[in-house]
Amino acid sequence: MRRASGTTVALAMTMLAALSVGAASAAPAAEVGAPRTFLYVPDEGTGSVSVIDAATGATTATILVGASPNRLVAAPDGRHVYVASRGTRSVATIDTRTNRWVSTVKLPKPAVDLAVSPDGSRLYASEERGVDVDVIDTGISAIVDTVLVADPDAGDTAYRIAMSPDGSRLYANTLRSNLVRAVDTSDNAVVDSVELPSHPSAMAVSPDNSQLYTAQSDGVSIVDTDTMAVSDTESASSGLVTGLAVTPDGAKLYGSYYAGDVVVVDAQQNTTITTISTPKGVGGSSLTLSGAGDTAYVTNAYANTLTVIDTASNTVTTTWQFPAGTTPRDVAVLPSPPVS
Repeated sequence: MRRASGTTVALAMTMLAALSVGAASAAPAAEVGAPRTFLYVPDEGTGSVSVIDAATGATTATILVGASPNRLVAAPDGRHVYVASRGTRSVATIDTRTNRWVSTVKLPKPAVDLAVSPDGSRLYASEERGVDVDVIDTGISAIVDTVLVADPDAGDTAYRIAMSPDGSRLYANTLRSNLVRAVDTSDNAVVDSVELPSHPSAMAVSPDNSQLYTAQSDGVSIVDTDTMAVSDTESASSGLVTGLAVTPDGAKLYGSYYAGDVVVVDAQQNTTITTISTPKGVGGSSLTLSGAGDTAYVTNAYANTLTVIDTASNTVTTTWQFPAGTTPRDVAVLPSPPVS
């Protein structure tokens, strides 16, 4: 593996077009001196991560990270982005000030999901077709603990994970047993669990830590984090929700469907507000909100698209089309890179 210059132009990831759903539309021009937002998007086809200016859709850098990058997450302070690569069974660290790959942690198995602690000191990686969540010390780029979350005797496997905003709990779900485990991050011990109605997928935690939203094959359930009991379930009209995020004020929940489209749910009433049409392409979608919660970014892996949604109006503002084979499975959203 070799390092790529942080200023290398991403020819392989150059946008074919900037399209709004249903009609052609150019991305808005960036205002001079205005704060800039950058999107980090993995490219499975080239083993790289592209850095995209969210205001213009222009690719500003490409970083080689390892074969088949599939998941990434930004550190809370924005100084690093952590990228899981399925092909190399590793997690690479990108320094966002230089957009260079600076370190790599080898994993026992490929990571299917990532989560980072609020203080940025710990990175958690759930093992694809494994039973553990690996705990990584980001200061030394090394695995320092593992958490058993799935029963190997039952053929169960670890799947998606989510961190509570206060950092006290990591939630990990399992594929076969339909369980969500609550992990105490002070000692990495499983302290509680809840069985979901059906096959689990993405998860998100409310800003006040009181509710865990869990997507499964037939809807989105609300779990009371104090009792670890399902309190309500909202049916999903378009199938499995694979991306989930709650707005910073806790008012709305956004979920991206496996085959496309985004559902908006009233997080207090657990009722559907609307469904937003996005590009279709069976294979999974991810969804990430901006820090202020005013914009949702949705990738569709096999449609090779990234869609931008204004959460105030719940309308699509832009959809960018990537070249075939990009397979963008995730997106991290960062403000202007830190200067110190």
